[in-house]
Amino acid sequence: PVDARVTRAAPAVAPTTLGARLRARGSARATFERRMRDLLTGELRRESGRLTLELPARARLEFTRTGERVTLRSDGGEWLQPRLSQMLILDASHASQASRWWRLLLDGQAPGITVERRGVRTRVFHSSDGAGPDSAVLRIDAAGLPVSLEVPDIQGTSEFRFGAWSFGRASGEAAFRQKAPAGYDVIDLP
Repeated sequence: PVDARVTRAAPAVAPTTLGARLRARGSARATFERRMRDLLTGELRRESGRLTLELPARARLEFTRTGERVTLRSDGGEWLQPRLSQMLILDASHASQASRWWRLLLDGQAPGITVERRGVRTRVFHSSDGAGPDSAVLRIDAAGLPVSLEVPDIQGTSEFRFGAWSFGRASGEAAFRQKAPAGYDVIDLP
């Protein structure tokens, strides 16, 4: 006989299911709103955009209003800045440091990062190797998909709030490479 008062525990939600879905489909996309609070003025600035992630280590951020685009791959990447008419070239070490915060979205972990759980849907990440920002906060929804990622930066804190996630076929590495438009300065980031 089974005791009717005993109930099954709900299955634990993984830190994030984005990585599993991305591996199954090839590409993950979401709109986002980047919110930045200026340390000096306290002003809140908002920028909308799109994020695309593909394996093994590709990320593309496109900012709608400014046209700014950042592409990251394991071998490096580019940061196109139309307002300054320049494109910064990132080497593998720059891309690795920048992309590790985005890799947290996939599986809730990344090299050099320790994870502190705060409840069912919040993870606080701490850099254990001193490279890049020292912490980030990831919030996930009931399905395990990222809702927001807060990362400190030189201007204060950036919070990326994600819209609905969609999954589809991978575009391939060419979609994660940029060429500078005519007249732009191309600068290798030191």
